[in-house]
This record gives sequence, C-alpha cells and structure tokens, in this order.
Amino acid sequence: MPIGEVNRCTPDVVRGSPPVVAERHVVEEEIMDGDCRFYRAPRRGAVAVVALAMLGVVAGGAPSRTAAQEGADATPAAATAATLIVEGRGSVTIPPDTASVTVGVDVQRDRLGDAQDEASSQAAAIIAAAEAAGIESDDIQTANFSVSVVRDYDDDGNPGPVVGYQVSNQVALTVRDPDGLGNILDAVVAAGANNIYGIAFYVEDPAAAASQARAQAVRDARAKAEELADAAGVRIVRVVTITESSAPSPAPEVFARGGAADMESAAAEAPIEVGTSEVAVNVQMTFEVE
Repeated sequence: MPIGEVNRCTPDVVRGSPPVVAERHVVEEEIMDGDCRFYRAPRRGAVAVVALAMLGVVAGGAPSRTAAQEGADATPAAATAATLIVEGRGSVTIPPDTASVTVGVDVQRDRLGDAQDEASSQAAAIIAAAEAAGIESDDIQTANFSVSVVRDYDDDGNPGPVVGYQVSNQVALTVRDPDGLGNILDAVVAAGANNIYGIAFYVEDPAAAASQARAQAVRDARAKAEELADAAGVRIVRVVTITESSAPSPAPEVFARGGAADMESAAAEAPIEVGTSEVAVNVQMTFEVE
C-alpha cells in the first residue's frame, strides 16, 4: 500500500461504502483495489494552502475602511449658539418696621466694689425703664459687661498707680415700633443711661419687598436685552440662565450720645427720624439670540 494511504478494508466496514468520520472535513481521495476501497488523505501542505486561500478570500471580502469613509460617518459638532448677557436691577423703598439700639452705663469709683454695685443698680433701672416703655423682655439682651482700672499718667505718658475702677454695662434693645424710639431713649436716660450707641433701622421680613424687586430686576434685564437685540438686528430666542444677587442695604444713620454731661443736658425729647429702607435685587440674565 502506498505511503500516506489508509486501509479502511476491515470486517467492520461495509464494502463499497466510504467511512463516516465526523471530525474530518477534508475530502479524501478514493482508490479501488479489488473489492476494497482505499481513501488517501491529502498532504498537509495542500490543506495549508487551501486554508490560506480561504483566509485570503475572507480578508479580501472585507476591505479596510478608508479614512475618508470614517470621516464621512462622523457627526459634525453642533455650532455654538449666540448669546446676549445683560444685568437688571429692581428696588423697593419701604418704611422700616424695626429699630435696634444699645444703651448702657459707665461708672467710675475709687473702689471696685462700689463701681460694680452702682453700675448693676443703674443697669437694672435702665432695663426696667425700657420694659415700662413697651420693650418686651425677649427684646432686651446684655451686649457688654467690662471692668477696667483707672491709672494716673506722668508727663511722659508713663502709667502711674491705680486711682480707681470703671465698670461698664450695656444692653441691646430691639424696638418693634420705630416711631416710639425717641420716648424710649428719654426713658432710659432718665433711668441712668449715660451711653447710647448707634441706632439701626431695618425691615425685619423683607420677603414681600424682595419679590417685587426681583420682578422689577427681571423686567429691567429683559428690556435691556430687547434694546440690544434690536440694535444688533437679531431676535431673542429664549432665556438660558438667570443669576440673582441681593444689593447691599444702605448704611443706617447713626444717632449717638456719650457722657454724663450730655445726658444731663438733654431736656427735650430726642429727635429721631425713621426714614425709609431700600430692598434691592440685582440679576444677570443670558439670552440666546439668532
């Protein structure tokens, strides 16, 4: 039998029928020798050539994509929308409904105990006078209590021995009726207050006024945007962003008194002007235009 041939002529094989070999996929060459059939497998080199040829067909059947084709499938970047940025301001002027003030007493005596006792009694009298004038106890709060020594100084400014002690006691008052603040100040001065610190007027709940100012600010910004768009020959499409910032409140006017001599000379009612408060809102708006 030639080399490379396979003898399939055995008693287990039906003559004249080729064997079925499930795992083989390469067609064998059939050779007749008398009553027996022989099947010769092709050489490995031939199988390799066939396999390579099939690979070549597969590779050739799916040519690589060119850069132009890939570029044609790319989605073009969206163009950036044109925008217009403006600022608007709205403000509402309303009368303040609340005032705050700090009143107190300074007492200086040779002995610390005497200064502290007198300052405590005068502070208690001030608090009682404030409550009698209509201030609720929840609206009275101690703002400062301090003790310091009093020294003599020589002609060169060098400190000398202790000659006394000073005790200070101040309370902060919240006044719900600003129009009655003058009467309250007169009452605490009569009770012994010899120092009054700055007064501030404000609106305790500015929410309603802020809402009005906010609407004004938006209208102001939109009006400016429409003017600019008309001048530039474009049309407003939509609002893109809105940013809000509250404008700082105007500084309160300060009413101050100091020193016992000033307190004694104040015979008439303290003239207090409540004035008005401004609640302001600023906005920055971005509009898309075309």
